Amino acid sequence: MFLPADKGIGAAVGAMLCGSSEFIDRAAVWRARYGGRMVTTAPLSIDMAAMLHEARESDKFGKSFERMKAAAAAVKALGEPRLRFEPEVPQSAMTHVYLRAGEPHSAEEGREALRAAAEALKEGTGIELLGNLQPKFNDGGPQYGSKTGSGPEAGTVRVGKEGMEDDAWCFEWQIPAALLELPVEEVGELVSGAWRQFFAVLDGGTAKL
Repeated sequence: MFLPADKGIGAAVGAMLCGSSEFIDRAAVWRARYGGRMVTTAPLSIDMAAMLHEARESDKFGKSFERMKAAAAAVKALGEPRLRFEPEVPQSAMTHVYLRAGEPHSAEEGREALRAAAEALKEGTGIELLGNLQPKFNDGGPQYGSKTGSGPEAGTVRVGKEGMEDDAWCFEWQIPAALLELPVEEVGELVSGAWRQFFAVLDGGTAKL
């Protein structure tokens, strides 16, 4: 199991690799072969241990997961064809959101339209929805970096899973820490309302509290 330190736990950087003693011993050898050995990892380890302890004491992951499921269900109830979650029902406190701008245009133009709508929503309401939009990979996962391929096809965005258009973009989504103490139902209403306004802006409307 691989656990990034900066996603959910909230540590500065680093990750934990969990497994059997034999597996970890082999991984340490390959870490050194790839140049990953550091003089000391003590500062990173101390930071991660402290943040992990804090997350466990506050039940941060449990609260986030329950609110993520409620928010995803509320957003899906909007019936918006330009958005979907992968997996369809979140299995953890983080999920992938796939978005389409909806009108015929290039993938890059679609991303700019999504970004413009998100910025207008932020300016009008103070709500920030989108993460770092990334193009989709052929297997349906996120493709980090906007240029793919080589030769004549260099720079084109590869199409993801069946049913998604070539202007689909992906980002990793988590429930903001500020919402973790709110009732689950209220989080669902707030998040679905924010997405409703986002698509209204994308269609030419305005955003307001």
